This record gives sequence, structure tokens and C-alpha cells, in this order.
Amino acid sequence: MKSNNRRLLYLFILSRKENHYTTYSSLSHPGNYLALSHRGQLRRGNSVGPNQSCAHFLPRRT
Repeated sequence: MKSNNRRLLYLFILSRKENHYTTYSSLSHPGNYLALSHRGQLRRGNSVGPNQSCAHFLPRRT
């Protein structure tokens, strides 16, 4: 098997909501959001909206 040295780079736009949650939307594919299911698996970006709870993440304290 050949090793694949390609690097994948994903860019997301972070936006803060009124309820202090953050959402991540794709820069290369507008309208697609990063979301997790209740089992911790990634959900398809085209079936997730910005107002769904699966796309809301709490900000991390630094």
C-alpha cells in the first residue's frame, strides 16, 4: 500500500449565538455546519441547520 502524503485542510467560521453557544460553518461549502449526533458521531453537514441543538457547542475557557 502506498502512503498518501496529501494534507487536508478544513476551514470553519466560528459564530456566537445569543444563548452563548458557538456554531461552526464550512468556509468552502456555505450552509454546511459541523454537528454531532447524540452518540457522538458526525452528522452530514447538508442536513444540519444553524438553529439545531446538535450544531451548538459551548465555548472552551482559556
